Amino acid sequence: PHPIRPGARALAARAFAAADYMSLRDAGSARMIGLSPDGGERAVDLHVVPDPVLGIDRLWPAATLRPDYERLCARLGVPADRVLAIHVRGRSLAGQPIPEFAGELAETCRALDLVPVMIGLGSAHSDDRIARELAAALDARGCPGAALDRPEGLRDIAALLAHARAYAGSSLHGYITAAAYGVPGRLVARPAYRKFDGLVGHLDRPGDKVADWAGALAGLPAALADGRTALPVGIGAALDRHWDQMADSLSAGPAPG
Repeated sequence: PHPIRPGARALAARAFAAADYMSLRDAGSARMIGLSPDGGERAVDLHVVPDPVLGIDRLWPAATLRPDYERLCARLGVPADRVLAIHVRGRSLAGQPIPEFAGELAETCRALDLVPVMIGLGSAHSDDRIARELAAALDARGCPGAALDRPEGLRDIAALLAHARAYAGSSLHGYITAAAYGVPGRLVARPAYRKFDGLVGHLDRPGDKVADWAGALAGLPAALADGRTALPVGIGAALDRHWDQMADSLSAGPAPG
């Protein structure tokens, strides 16, 4: 998300020049490293490729995750047909107290007849603690919900995101996974990193990116009305080319550079 530090630029330039295949997931990243995919003095053979996690449904098709999802809902005590997947990172709240936010989330869930399940996607960012605190605050307001703060494995997370009614959160990869399975959602882009713009640009869904949680909660009725949406056709083709070029580079073996 930041330009390469001056002291590392010479080494980085040599590494980029020696690469057999180089990919970045958005044009903003290309600008940050000082390279251009469109030609020019510092151009390299640079490929801007959608995030490969958009292909997760090829690894775990949604139908194969359904038993995991139903088991998970039974463990959490939530109805499988009314789940709203929520991810909250502390910085996305911009200082708003969790009890205050819980009140707004509870009001939205009651209006939409949804049951929120908070996902602790990144323990390094205290996501699991926030998930627990938010679940407790919702319970205190009489809003049923649950915290997936200790998933048994990656399939638990994927299953929840694949079969929830909708997703709202500040995790890029939470949104990516939901989108890969066609689940409608809203991405809270706070802080406003370039990666958020790059992703919704690939998906041609600029309206899914919102500036804050107020926008995410307000946008959920429209997201639900849109229903499940397939990824643009070009995403799969771009990922195929990406993996093929990586495989070709590895198969060719090392070359001086």
